[in-house]
Amino acid sequence: MDSRQFARRLAGQAGVSLLEVVIATAILGTVGAAFLSAISTAVVSNGKLTQETTAVNLARTQMEDIKAQPFVDPPAYATVTPPTGYSVTVTSTTLVAGALEQITITVSGGSAMVTLTGYKVNVQ
Repeated sequence: MDSRQFARRLAGQAGVSLLEVVIATAILGTVGAAFLSAISTAVVSNGKLTQETTAVNLARTQMEDIKAQPFVDPPAYATVTPPTGYSVTVTSTTLVAGALEQITITVSGGSAMVTLTGYKVNVQ
């Protein structure tokens, strides 16, 4: 193919204009910003969910630890050692002397706060 045939073949084709490039860049920028915003929201939500899951598991662990201990009247139970940034509060109330206690466990940490209430029965 000589240069004249090549020139004729290209004569009917137009290149990409600056306006088309600017519009395409704007569209890609908008899509990219939306994608990054979605990723950011997902990371924040995952962090909050992790804190809440840790608090729930810590409350359940504390409740199981208390239920495994011998029944004492008046109720006084030690707390498990929480991870850094979390605190555990245990409140025990005697409902039936020597037989039944209501146990309320509150765990707070980060943006999570969980309250778990259970009962301990003296089976002896």
